[in-house]
Amino acid sequence: MKISYRWLQELIDLSESAANVADVLTAVGLEVEGVETFDPYPFLSDRVVIGEVLEAAPHPRADKLRVTRVDVGAETPLQIVCGAPNVAKGQKVAVAMVGAAVRNIKGESLTLKKTKLRGEVSEGMIVAESEIGVGDDDSGIWVLPADAPTGTAVREWMAVRTDHILEVAITPNRGDAASHWGVARDLSAYYDRPMKRPPMETPPAGRRKAQIHLPQPAACPRYAGLGIENVRPIPSPRWLQERLRAVGMQPRNLLVDLTNYVLMELGQPLHAFDWERLPEPEIAVDFARKGERIEALDGKEYELSEDVLTIRSGGVPVAVAGVIGGSRHSVSENTQTIFLESAYFDPKTIRRGARRLGIATDASFRFERGTDPHMVVPALQRYWTLLKQYLPEARVFITLTDVYPAPIEPAQIDFSLDIFEKVVGMPIEPERARRILHRLGFEGAAAQTTTWRLTVPPAKHDVQRPVDVVEELLRIEGQDRVPIPDRVHFPLPVQPLDPAQTLRRRWEAFLIGQGFLETYHNSIVDVRWLEEAVQAADRPPVRLLNPLNQELNALRNTMLFPGLLTIQHNIRHGHDRLRLWEWGHIYWQSGPQQYQQRERMALWTCGKRHRPTVHHPPLAADFFYLKGVLEALFQMAGLSWTLTEEKPSMPIVAHQVVYTVNGKKVGELMNLSLKMLAKYQIELPVAAAEIAWETVAALVRQRKVTYRPFGRYPVVERDLAVLMPRTTPWRMVRDAVMEAAPPTLQDVFVFDIYEGDRLPPDRKSVAFRLRFYDSGRTLQEKQIDRAMRRIMETVRNIPHVEIRR
Repeated sequence: MKISYRWLQELIDLSESAANVADVLTAVGLEVEGVETFDPYPFLSDRVVIGEVLEAAPHPRADKLRVTRVDVGAETPLQIVCGAPNVAKGQKVAVAMVGAAVRNIKGESLTLKKTKLRGEVSEGMIVAESEIGVGDDDSGIWVLPADAPTGTAVREWMAVRTDHILEVAITPNRGDAASHWGVARDLSAYYDRPMKRPPMETPPAGRRKAQIHLPQPAACPRYAGLGIENVRPIPSPRWLQERLRAVGMQPRNLLVDLTNYVLMELGQPLHAFDWERLPEPEIAVDFARKGERIEALDGKEYELSEDVLTIRSGGVPVAVAGVIGGSRHSVSENTQTIFLESAYFDPKTIRRGARRLGIATDASFRFERGTDPHMVVPALQRYWTLLKQYLPEARVFITLTDVYPAPIEPAQIDFSLDIFEKVVGMPIEPERARRILHRLGFEGAAAQTTTWRLTVPPAKHDVQRPVDVVEELLRIEGQDRVPIPDRVHFPLPVQPLDPAQTLRRRWEAFLIGQGFLETYHNSIVDVRWLEEAVQAADRPPVRLLNPLNQELNALRNTMLFPGLLTIQHNIRHGHDRLRLWEWGHIYWQSGPQQYQQRERMALWTCGKRHRPTVHHPPLAADFFYLKGVLEALFQMAGLSWTLTEEKPSMPIVAHQVVYTVNGKKVGELMNLSLKMLAKYQIELPVAAAEIAWETVAALVRQRKVTYRPFGRYPVVERDLAVLMPRTTPWRMVRDAVMEAAPPTLQDVFVFDIYEGDRLPPDRKSVAFRLRFYDSGRTLQEKQIDRAMRRIMETVRNIPHVEIRR
């Protein structure tokens, strides 16, 4: 939220710099993310001065141009060729001299030079308001009052003042600070200075009262309205336009601008209806009917549901309560009579309606966080006070009508300063505490005592317990004043770590040692990516009913996508040696209103393993590298797995193998499709893996750790080479060998694969090393030979496989 420093100075005396005030606000809990200098007229330079038109003669060679002589306070008048239809002798005008910057019709900046137009010298430019950014009027030159001093810079004559804008981050619990009044209240407590309440006059009585009906008092406890006639949507005064632009709002006309001004000043949203355009002379606040639609001020048409609160007239919705007005019933260029609305709405009701429609406005921002129910009427009074200054002919025809059937009673809290000392660890001076609470709006902090029954300000919805009062006092008194003790006493919980937790830490330490970096990603992704790249029939994605935006509208049913976005981002910034891991959850819909959630560990590798050097050529962090990492993790878990190749389960996967233990899937290793990756601007190969952590954790918890001493006897190794089809996985031979061998065969692994000219093109040679061992004795040669004959007989029976001699 943008806060104007000059605006704050109107509500509280501030001599401190804007930077100092920003530090104070951050210290008291309103984080200031930045301070910027705001110039209301950045195009208006000192080279734009006030001039007097001495002559305005027709151009000898152009019917639509006039040659003027303009006095700008210099020794000689300037000759300026002007094409504006309203230029005339005797006028005071704004003159942009040579070297000044002006805006063209496209809004682009141009620097003026001495030039010739149809043969006549032009030494500057008589400008319109739009050309120097002081207004939107581009119909002709800007004619100034007759008493404007010739030769004075327009900027000086306008008394243009820059401002400092504080970008304040408002947390959900600080709806009371979503205004200049709320921010000034915190400064008042910190500096112990009084606030200056803006002028507010009670409007006179009108000819009648408003007909207001509140059939849903829980959703709208308070609603007030004021009818004003003899009004016109005239441009707002320059100071008001400057003030709105400073806080990021675009001026429209006086009737609408004043509602925005009161909103930013007091934090109370207002809405002005065109009274003549309402279907009936009545207002009701009720939920929408099923199937109703409304065309809103943003130009879009919305279908309303039965949980969206609406402002109604004649049985039809004319606005979405607390969110946005309807375009057909709001102020227009022909408005002459308005009905001004000010209300207090239930925050949860407004939040639900805004999310349902996908609309976020300045009004909903405040109503969702909770506004001050006591500010409803003062906001109308403030609007009326300002309106009368610029439209003195305005008249009240509907008396200010306040419908408040069940007043919201402020909360009361029994509080003692002993609680503060107990929680914070230091005392606070009673008079200081009393003054802080008084400045923040609390009542009941009487002098001569330290135990109070406090009445909480209605705007502070988050203050409900004594400890909340402690927080209010501490943030103003200063958290940096809390002493840090020399030693801290606390009990140490002594309990054994869960085996799965221990394994998780070991895995993380191993991955860090391998150069992997941990990532954290959003579980919400774009469902279009899931539909295009995943298409997992067994895991339909869970769509969000009210997504914050259209690119974050579904829960991920795979861990792949967020990691690929990180890879894409890093590659774009020149980082292509990537090894990443993440713990997270995937989600899918298992049936009507039934959902599943599983924890996963994901790994990604891309590019090279290390920077190339003279002695170490770069090795790829590819599919086989990630396979080694994945199997190392499984070995650390003590798992004996089976590896099978499967048909890719998703379009983004080009090649996939699955690890299972006792028939349960514990992981997937994937080579991702280069064609699909290219759609996401990733042109390097990417390997990825997903580990079913919950399955692994369950297996680890069931495992019993046993001790086996180191072997005392020698290991015997034999080699076995086979010829087999190139498309046949060598693991098929290994599994057959393990099944046929005696228990003394401890391990079988491949140490060489050859495919070359000396073999048929469809064949490959695979060399296995077999390791035999017996823990109770030394194996004899005849035992090994007998085992090898049995193994070789088994291998010969495998179709299309033969043993090499």
